[in-house]
Amino acid sequence: LYAEYGWYDSMKNLAHLTKKPRIWNINQKVKADSIFYDKEKGDGLALGHARIEDIENHIIVQGNRVVYNDLSKIATATDSAVLIQYSKTDSLFLHAQILRTMPDTSKVSVRASVLSKGSKLAASKTPARDTLAAVTPEAKALTVKALNTDSIAANALVKDSTATVKPKDARLVLAYYKVRFYRQDMQGKCDSLAYWSKDSTIQLYTAPVIWSNRNQITADYIEMINRTKDPDEVRMKENAFIIAMEEDSVRFNQIKGKNMVGFIRNNELYKIDVSGNGQSNYYAYDKKGIIGLNQAQSSNITIYMNKGKVSRIALIKSPDGELKPMAQIEEGDKRLPGFNWQQEIRPKSKTDIFRTEEKDQKTLPNKISKK
Repeated sequence: LYAEYGWYDSMKNLAHLTKKPRIWNINQKVKADSIFYDKEKGDGLALGHARIEDIENHIIVQGNRVVYNDLSKIATATDSAVLIQYSKTDSLFLHAQILRTMPDTSKVSVRASVLSKGSKLAASKTPARDTLAAVTPEAKALTVKALNTDSIAANALVKDSTATVKPKDARLVLAYYKVRFYRQDMQGKCDSLAYWSKDSTIQLYTAPVIWSNRNQITADYIEMINRTKDPDEVRMKENAFIIAMEEDSVRFNQIKGKNMVGFIRNNELYKIDVSGNGQSNYYAYDKKGIIGLNQAQSSNITIYMNKGKVSRIALIKSPDGELKPMAQIEEGDKRLPGFNWQQEIRPKSKTDIFRTEEKDQKTLPNKISKK
């Protein structure tokens, strides 16, 4: 403990620190305008510019009110809450009305067995708002992971060698309500989000949108998996839709289907598997330039990309398609049903994550870490 002003009751092990207070150990640092701390129970309350840093997992949680417990290792931030995941190359800034971090005590194999049995959790859609708040931390680790994920996805996690490696202090991060995040190469929004540091899995619930460069990804549910060796994956379930804006900013390549899996290598999307009701619109080129709009439909589609452009398309089942010359393209041909380019709500900076969409206003915190 450290503070330039405050009091400490040595009989009850209670402290109230009010001027430049600090609490730290080998794995964690806590600071705020004022800190209440019960050493016996491990309970802490940090008020005003509160900041908790998880040194091992490179995670910082900030907010004007942070409740934490040293024994359970659970911290909850509200009032301009921000999560920062920092690295040497870039940092992710994420805002939600409520941010909660806790130890990840779940096992990947247990998650898979729950899903593969076709339980009610696996069949559920978006979780009710009070569901996650009411269950225990151990149940959350299974419940959130199980929701909206199929057995194929779960089995893939088990087979992945990096998914079974358990860091010394793996964390589960839950973000509730009006989530917005920003990183230089990726931005996004959804209503709630879960992140497992153990297997680097991020799950987005309720009207999720992800932007990267000129690309936009939407679905009812999105899961991102980051591996160290294998290609990264973006899994989109129900009403999956990918839009890629052309360099002229007036044409859009589009892919839609019931479910999709996008494969990423060297930070570029290079293959997309579409499963169910596949449709695609993309502009075709030859050496002289654009030649027309290629419209294709198939139950299942595999699309290969090269430097952001479609290089090859495989129509797997019940194929149908045509290449329309530019002169024959009508206005209704340019957009697939459900097209919705949402550039106006895209976070544009680490401070723009606080923007209130309904009123298109910005509510900014007093301070954001430079990390």
